[in-house]
Amino acid sequence: MADPLKDIVGYQKSLFALLSEFFRRATGVDTPEQFATFDSFSDVIRGNATTLSARGQDAFVWADENIRPYYAKESAAAYGNARQLGGLKLVQGGGSGFLSDHLASVRGSLLYADTVLIPDPVFPWFETERLEERFRHVKLIEAVFAVLHLKPLIDADLRIPPVCIFPSFEKSLDKDDDVTRQGAAQLITDVLAYYIDPGLQQIDDVRQFAVKHSERFVEKVGLASLFVAPGGPVGEPIHDALARYIANLETWRSPEWLAWFHKLPIHAQVLNGIMERIAPQYHLLENADELASHPLVAVEQQAYYLRIIADMDNARLTHLQALIPEHEMLIRGLGHERMRWLSNVPIDALIELRRNGENVQFRDRLLNSFSALHRADLNNIDRVAAEIGTEISRMQAEHDAHIKEIQEKYQTSYSLTAVGAWAAAGAAFIPALAPFVGTAAPFALAAKYAWDKIAETKERDAAERSLIGVVARSADR
Repeated sequence: MADPLKDIVGYQKSLFALLSEFFRRATGVDTPEQFATFDSFSDVIRGNATTLSARGQDAFVWADENIRPYYAKESAAAYGNARQLGGLKLVQGGGSGFLSDHLASVRGSLLYADTVLIPDPVFPWFETERLEERFRHVKLIEAVFAVLHLKPLIDADLRIPPVCIFPSFEKSLDKDDDVTRQGAAQLITDVLAYYIDPGLQQIDDVRQFAVKHSERFVEKVGLASLFVAPGGPVGEPIHDALARYIANLETWRSPEWLAWFHKLPIHAQVLNGIMERIAPQYHLLENADELASHPLVAVEQQAYYLRIIADMDNARLTHLQALIPEHEMLIRGLGHERMRWLSNVPIDALIELRRNGENVQFRDRLLNSFSALHRADLNNIDRVAAEIGTEISRMQAEHDAHIKEIQEKYQTSYSLTAVGAWAAAGAAFIPALAPFVGTAAPFALAAKYAWDKIAETKERDAAERSLIGVVARSADR
């Protein structure tokens, strides 16, 4: 009988070996850290365009001959195996891609979750042609660059996979599956009916309303803050948000797609932007339902849309009722802005913590802290985040006290050793006592001091490598 855990590990190791080889062929370096940082990626691409273009021709042919067949053969089984994982699972989504915010979200989440499920950001570039994208080859390299930062977690051979990269088939489903298209359209309709006009029942009603009442439609969208541009703030004036959205499109979309878009009237451009924001939320909720996991959104603008869907109490969120409510509170609380510093934990530290199962201990203690909250407080995310912050502060204080105990314990030992060394050294200078002390005594005491110092360092290091020790250091980063 097949073992899903074993199959997941094997699938991911083989996939990451292929992605690593493609990245080496495309860039000439072995790891993403050797190539660029997330912030400098675009500059490095532009600065090495000629070299990368020459290398890329062979690299993309190799990818087409090796990565594409691997996805074709293994992707369906990989999704099925992801469904078999147990424990507290989070599934990322709400948008496309995997960049620095997503990586930070994974690092923070792995302090308490068992597994973070991540829609494969490379798979969509082999799934459909993506003709609307202007820089398809660069975006593929960027997706590989980003996801390879997770390779140490894949290679760690942990008992429970900390991450599970799975193909979500979103592009194929959007293109070819009637159920998906109708479901996404209905979710868009439900949101606009709740916030704009309750008479909207189907997506055709939305389009007709936008045409017939174009100015009122745009105004109501602005008043309800339903249009948030990429990188823009929530509540930005609608025309400013639209200008920001168009600037983003003109950077990343193909000339052919832009020619179509610029012919649209303003109300249609606004509706298109809303549809592009809400449709990924449909896929996120579907994945959360299928994979029995909690939604995890890394980008604030995308998380905002998940919140407005939750606030309208849409029927598609009923699957969350089957999950543990306290887990949902924990996820939302740790995702609060004031907890963002938790994502500073390095991946190598996460691997060590998870070898010791400390993520489960951390989760249990934070969940116990909710017992101090009243029922009304449980729906107040600021209150939940404050309680989590207070509990983490208590844990850090306990850690500091433990470090102090270690220091005091060995300080006493050092004092006794120092007294003994002084007495032995003095005795060595008194002829009557020298035979009883021996010439090796001072050196033995020095060795005792060195041994104690090593023991103290080892004990301190163990404390600092504990989850709270790592968290405490992350707070200072």
